[in-house]
Amino acid sequence: MFVVFAVLLSFTLVSKAQEEVEKSEQTYIWSSTGFDRAPTYTEVIGSPYLFEDWRMGIVRLENGKNYDGLKVKFDQLTDQLVFIGDNKKAMDFSMAVKAFDIISFDLEGNKVVYSFINGFPPIDGATEKSFYQVFDPGTSPKIEFVKRVKKVVYERSVYSSAVKEKLIEERTYYYLLMNKRLFKIKLNQKELMKYMQDHKTELNDFVAKNKLTFKSDGDFAEAVKYYNSLN
Repeated sequence: MFVVFAVLLSFTLVSKAQEEVEKSEQTYIWSSTGFDRAPTYTEVIGSPYLFEDWRMGIVRLENGKNYDGLKVKFDQLTDQLVFIGDNKKAMDFSMAVKAFDIISFDLEGNKVVYSFINGFPPIDGATEKSFYQVFDPGTSPKIEFVKRVKKVVYERSVYSSAVKEKLIEERTYYYLLMNKRLFKIKLNQKELMKYMQDHKTELNDFVAKNKLTFKSDGDFAEAVKYYNSLN
């Protein structure tokens, strides 16, 4: 009888915890001071997050401490990383976050790591606290390829109605980091070549051989990494 009661109690506690997580997911409740703050994303079309669901992450704080195995979300409206606390609700960090990785998996089940860091020179409305996605530049990089996604809320009128709906819009910026300066670029081969004239022939051969189309971040990152491998 006691065993049955213990199992039922355990099931009830797990169900309650799951219910709290689901409630947090639906209303986007999160806390920055130890108190639950009123949801800010209700009645808004679109997601403020990089990924809507919680994913495993690795976090490095400005004080040098590292945290592995946290369940995190990256809020691209506020440019903040949040995690699931012991109360099963979304919380932010008491210390400033310097860098973090979010671990995901593609459709084939391959592990994909999304890496972010701040500390770049201010540009296009971003500050030194703004997070950029970074890609493997190889060893001793001369150029680094970085990406910033900023989400904003805007209103639009509903047809034949005085009601306005709120939508989340995604704005993407690409840069090359050279000599501690950011240079804004477009995601195409011609734009890249302007900054790599010293190895233009080798780079063109590499692009052709690997059939890079520059329609994805990965193609651009791969080309930059190859350029950095050249003497």
